[in-house]
Amino acid sequence: MKKYVSNILAGTMLVGSLFGGVASAETTKSAESVSKSESKAVGTSHLTDLTGHWVSEKANLWNTRGVIQGAENAKFEPDRGLTRAEWVTFVNRMFQYQESKSSVVFSDVKTTDWFAKEVQVAATAGYINGYEDKTFKPNTLLSREEAAVMISRILSLKGENKESAYEDDTVISSWAREAIGAVSKKGIIEGFQDGNFKPAKDITRAEAVSLLDRAFNSFGTWYDEATTYGPKTGKDTLEGSVILNQAGATLQNVDIAGDLIITKAVGDGDIHLKNVTVRGKTYVYGGGEHSVHLEDSVLLTVIVNKLDGTVRLVATGKTSVQEITIQTSANVEAEKGTTINKLTLSNELPEKSRVMIYGEFDTVNIEAKSIFVQIPTGNINQLNVGKGAEGMILETSKELSILSLVLNAAAKVLGEGNIDRAVVNSSGITMEQKPKNVTLGSDVPSDVKINIGGSDKVVSVPQESSGSSGGSSGGSSGSSGNGNSGGNNGNNNGGSKNDGAIEGGSWYYLGLASETVTVGESVYVTSTRNGTVYLFKNSGFNVSDKVMLEAGIQAGLVRKESIKSGVRTNVDTSGFYFNGQYGYGVVVFDEKEIPSYHRQLTILDDQTKALISEPNIITVGAAQQYIEFGYNRDITLAEGKNLRTSVTVATYNQPFVPLSADDDVKIERNKIIITPKVPYGRKYKLAIAQNSITTIDKQYFNKSYVTPYTMTSFAKIEMISPSYTYNMKVKIGTKLRFKTERDDTVYFVLTSTVGYPKDFDKEVSDGYGRKIIVPENGTNEIYEVDTSSLPVGEYRLFPWEGYSLYVQLIE
Repeated sequence: MKKYVSNILAGTMLVGSLFGGVASAETTKSAESVSKSESKAVGTSHLTDLTGHWVSEKANLWNTRGVIQGAENAKFEPDRGLTRAEWVTFVNRMFQYQESKSSVVFSDVKTTDWFAKEVQVAATAGYINGYEDKTFKPNTLLSREEAAVMISRILSLKGENKESAYEDDTVISSWAREAIGAVSKKGIIEGFQDGNFKPAKDITRAEAVSLLDRAFNSFGTWYDEATTYGPKTGKDTLEGSVILNQAGATLQNVDIAGDLIITKAVGDGDIHLKNVTVRGKTYVYGGGEHSVHLEDSVLLTVIVNKLDGTVRLVATGKTSVQEITIQTSANVEAEKGTTINKLTLSNELPEKSRVMIYGEFDTVNIEAKSIFVQIPTGNINQLNVGKGAEGMILETSKELSILSLVLNAAAKVLGEGNIDRAVVNSSGITMEQKPKNVTLGSDVPSDVKINIGGSDKVVSVPQESSGSSGGSSGGSSGSSGNGNSGGNNGNNNGGSKNDGAIEGGSWYYLGLASETVTVGESVYVTSTRNGTVYLFKNSGFNVSDKVMLEAGIQAGLVRKESIKSGVRTNVDTSGFYFNGQYGYGVVVFDEKEIPSYHRQLTILDDQTKALISEPNIITVGAAQQYIEFGYNRDITLAEGKNLRTSVTVATYNQPFVPLSADDDVKIERNKIIITPKVPYGRKYKLAIAQNSITTIDKQYFNKSYVTPYTMTSFAKIEMISPSYTYNMKVKIGTKLRFKTERDDTVYFVLTSTVGYPKDFDKEVSDGYGRKIIVPENGTNEIYEVDTSSLPVGEYRLFPWEGYSLYVQLIE
């Protein structure tokens, strides 16, 4: 649901930008003259030709917000059409598309054209394709059916290619029929009073403003004042995305289901987020060197891309961020107590860019070429210099500690930073100070020279095949959404390292430098309390039974070490081995014998062990479906193989086929991770081709064709009405209308109901719930739950094999 709402907002902005105007479209020259003035301030005065026009109020509002413009004479020209070149220009500005990586070339778009870059940005974003003759027709006016098709792409709307209710259905182009049906069904584009859609009609600017206003008010929130938004206490839920368009704004105590966009209009000003949760992505396009402040906030993905100047991003309090990607110069500060799981300096950073990092980070990945990275102080568990980062300079200080540094490209490491272990996978490495331990990876000869302290030295240490795999394992596991689990996420195998950590209570913080190690390597543990740390096999041990753990030490199944609060402690893994799908566990008992939250750990076999023939299916997620196949060693793709075609899927007993181009598939250390764009169906199988996967040293292959047992995907509910909020409150008698992603049995029962389908069926037959059967071909249908005659109470709406939504029925 989160992704859907976010995409809807993106689409609504797209609709609005269709009608954002520029100069007269009669000639390219007039359009070009306005495009050259786009850098000037916009929306500072009302438009002069709207007096008495039905769209006046809405047009002036969005003009003031800088979304639509008039011509240089301040006229809006509400009843004229828009060229395709003008369209993409304003779509990009409205939705803030910036990347122009597309390889698509249009024969009628020259590099010298004022709109050339905008067309490439649009192609990169994926909402334009052009015509069959490889033209874009930039000066042609945009038709209503073309607009509908592009909107449906942005919104990922799916319709049916059947006869519509419009009187002129027969003149709708076949390529636009499904899109028009889908966009019309959502109420984003409507027909005319005579019952016609008029697909070939040029779309007008006035119509567009009205649609933009209606769509945006339904799916998003726009903040454009230097004030505080959000309640003083408690926490509100915002279902769509949020745009912060003014420096000096503060957003507090809100849970955002979609994306958060800090726009370019913020300039070099400040933005404050206080107790904000963002379920989608956070885009930082504006902000200055005095910063975007993240206080006690939870964000999944943050993308920093300010094209002019440096952004300072500061995390304070209990802030938790899963991943930050830096695409332009930035300063990133993570104060003590915050959690930044991954920081990536993207290869999109221009050469000679400067990035400063302060604080504590789990993983830092440097992918950009010839950049300058300064880390004056802090602790980093793993810092990876990618193969494309040649020429990178890393400046450290003695106040910095790096647990593991993996160098896959020629780079310089300057300063007195404390490096516990360095893995060298490239020639041309210069280090001002020698790390405590230096290991050569498999990509360099054993006599490679490393310049340490100004002298070339041959580091005679054994090679290791896993050195080049540097990176962090990730992902959190989920449990089935059946009656016993309620569809909630399961254990804490990955994810945020302070999940479930309630200081002063039963659970408290336990951190791991890495959740995957090779046997013989140490596990580095951090605790917020003094006590004893235990490393043990997950099978056979009760995590909260210290007596049992102590007994396991004598049998060689458990290791323990004393641990001090805030001090990184290492636990040796020598003598252990890969423990299949069960893995290992880590727990700390404090001085009062209170256990910490249990953390999962994978210990891989060393390079002498062959690759297991049948990988373990480690995780099938519920909130977002994904599948992990885990091997007993670090793996890579065999030469000449393609991962997308080596992994195949069969749904509903159909033949095996390669993964869709929309499905995400990747290798992370010992895992193949597949994330489908849409669920594969209730029952499906995945297969891995023989000899497609190998150990990093290329010594062992998966020599058989791996076909796992039949798996079940997880279904999610998409609420149609009422609008979805976390822990919905509705009156008895309300009819809940919804869709599901796939076929299943959907129950609406009291949250106290547990057991098997027969137990849930009895609740329904006794009048305490409802049951709906969704057939295989019924995923596009809308289903209804009538809450009349049900008692007051806490309920959940969920597919038997899916994710729950919670509903409180009130009088």
